[in-house]
Amino acid sequence: MSSAHSSARADVVAAVGPVIARKNLTLEQPDGIVVSGSDAIASLVAALTAVDAESTQLVLIVRGGGDWLSLRPFDSEELARAVQSCAVPVFTAIGESHNTTLVDRAATMSFTTALALGNALAAELDARPGQPRGARFGRRKPKTT
Repeated sequence: MSSAHSSARADVVAAVGPVIARKNLTLEQPDGIVVSGSDAIASLVAALTAVDAESTQLVLIVRGGGDWLSLRPFDSEELARAVQSCAVPVFTAIGESHNTTLVDRAATMSFTTALALGNALAAELDARPGQPRGARFGRRKPKTT
């Protein structure tokens, strides 16, 4: 979940794209996701609540850097609770290396940048040959680089 044309999303896609293609997986972006401004919390909470555990193995929330005010939605208790309650693991890459939000803390795994998330996910997917549908990523790990 990210802004449809953000460079943060492009970083993740560039890193995991080749692995996803090789493994015949899909990377989907829900329509209408808002990651900044007054509609961000409601948009992300609705998308997280709608996640179907049968067809989704992992949720990524990616937002590039910005000033404190533009990242403020990610310090929302409501959004952090939605992340923690999500039916599948949630990985985040919000802001830059010096940013840590409530949503990062609620996530299964949090990364300092979108590219770090993409590289780690690509390595993890590559290391799982023939992984059966429905296999799950772990829960509750610290923010990594």
